[in-house]
Amino acid sequence: MTYKKNQKLFHLILRVPKKDSVFSYFILESHEGLCMYSTLESSLKCSYRDIDIKTHIELKQNILHLIDQLKERTCAQVISSQEITDRKI
Repeated sequence: MTYKKNQKLFHLILRVPKKDSVFSYFILESHEGLCMYSTLESSLKCSYRDIDIKTHIELKQNILHLIDQLKERTCAQVISSQEITDRKI
């Protein structure tokens, strides 16, 4: 996939209980190349972790499927989801 300015991305924030966070990170990491993710700093002192996930719009269905599978095994919940435009130069 070639980088193009102003490309569409799918962005979601996934909230997982702290006890399930290692498993959640493992699942995301094992699907290398599917998305970029990071933990929102504001959740570090809470009983949960908010994971900020971004992927190319063409991979939206793939990440949604992965999140659905994760929700079957943990108490994960989608806090927000939206399509955004990556405006990096």
